[in-house]
Amino acid sequence: MRCFEMQDWVTIRGASSASQATTIQSEHQWLDLAKYSDVVLWTEIKEATLGSGTVDISFETAPSKDESLFSQAVAPFLATAGTVTASVVHRDTATVPLGRWLRWKITSGAGTAWDVVFRVWVAAAGGGGGDRGAASGG
Repeated sequence: MRCFEMQDWVTIRGASSASQATTIQSEHQWLDLAKYSDVVLWTEIKEATLGSGTVDISFETAPSKDESLFSQAVAPFLATAGTVTASVVHRDTATVPLGRWLRWKITSGAGTAWDVVFRVWVAAAGGGGGDRGAASGG
């Protein structure tokens, strides 16, 4: 089993909006997990100011960096300050099996301005190797 810091502490902010808005992790930070089949993701939320809207965090996976191939690896969860959420993607029970690439995605509902401060750690098993996306040459 290997552990990766998928996302160091980061603050994501959004302005009030009449419609839903989405923020996706930068491509150079996606994890290349080609050599793994199971992961556990720990999302620690230090602070969340949601206003009158909601902010959901989810994780997506795909076999390649083609946007149309990304699917939710785990169900979205509400960003709640002071919480740690463990999300499991196991090859035998996952609705969407782990692909090569893994990234986070934040979706905010309509409402007032919002922000969320979080970090993500990943424990991966079921193989060996695997590198951060930028280091893999991919």
